[in-house]
Amino acid sequence: MILLGVAPCTAMVFVWSRLTHGHPLFTLSQVALNDAIMMVAFAPLVAFLLGLSAIIVPWDTLITSVVLYIVFPVIIAQWLRRSLLARGQDAFDRAMHRIQPWSSVTAKFEVGYADRAADTYEWAQDYYALLDTELINATPDSQRYINHPQLYQYYLANREQWKTKADFTWLPTDKWNLGLDLEWRNDDYDKSQLGLTRSEWYRSYATATFVPSATLSASIYAGYDNIKNDQGSRAFNGGPEKNAFEIYPPLPQASDPAQNWSIDGEDTSITVGTSLEWQVASDLRMSLGYQYVDTQGQQNFNTNDTGTVVAGDLPDVNTRLHQVEASGTWDVRDNLSLKLDYQFYSYKTDDWAWDNVQPNTIGKVLTFGQGNPNDDINYIGASVIYRWQ
Repeated sequence: MILLGVAPCTAMVFVWSRLTHGHPLFTLSQVALNDAIMMVAFAPLVAFLLGLSAIIVPWDTLITSVVLYIVFPVIIAQWLRRSLLARGQDAFDRAMHRIQPWSSVTAKFEVGYADRAADTYEWAQDYYALLDTELINATPDSQRYINHPQLYQYYLANREQWKTKADFTWLPTDKWNLGLDLEWRNDDYDKSQLGLTRSEWYRSYATATFVPSATLSASIYAGYDNIKNDQGSRAFNGGPEKNAFEIYPPLPQASDPAQNWSIDGEDTSITVGTSLEWQVASDLRMSLGYQYVDTQGQQNFNTNDTGTVVAGDLPDVNTRLHQVEASGTWDVRDNLSLKLDYQFYSYKTDDWAWDNVQPNTIGKVLTFGQGNPNDDINYIGASVIYRWQ
């Protein structure tokens, strides 16, 4: 929040100024003044505010950020401007005319990298024995670890992360607003052998908004999410078979790589929807929206060819949701409103884990039973909204 607060987005100033029909020269002067202040004040402000929160950021990192994202763009822009003006005003005007269609396009790119490495977080037997020999000898074999020695807790395990984000906005006319958001993240748990070893997430989201008048607006949107993850595991029983520190054969199951199995999971989600906002009168507004979500989950098991564990893939899980919302709000007074709301949900899934589960399906566990949801829900609500002033 501190980094966002001290680094306001100057590009969006032009967008909002255009949407509100602001004065372009005044907007330009405001942005120029803001950039000038940022070049001088950004690094000291960030260092001071983060220092109050006990977060230390090296000065060379702050100065590099200012140079890359503020100083260099300003220098390049001035160089291009002077180069065009040196060829004459006509050359400058022609260049401005060529880029005019793109003046209503804004783009934002982000690239992030993080490497979480803990050199001392090793659950191997040789490292564990080096910590405190007396403690090791005094601890029973079955209590020498909470997790399996090769099972890193994912929030502590070594992780190399890459993530990117790109946002595009285009205003083809004063009545249309088009947007596209793209995100990607890859987490590589490079030191983990069991548990979560890799995760990859991708999202794309597109929107289109049409505002024909001051009282009416409509929008449509579509999104796609894809999540992949790889996990490793080892099948073993409890009791004497649970000693995972054995290194000499014959190995118990907890130490035997032949008991390994892995799973490749992939979840996809598609979302489409539309909404309509209508200001019927100064004191009456109505809204209508529809959304459809379709998700699919896949779990594929893998085992060693020479191992003793045999597994089969789990059935795919499909889920579909239809949602309709309609509401009307009447502002009786400045601080009093009446709202009528209607919602409809249609939810269906074929999750095999929920299919025909009886109260005694799980041994030694009593449940209420479970079946796959196949629900159609209608909701009507009326509310009185009072605002204290």
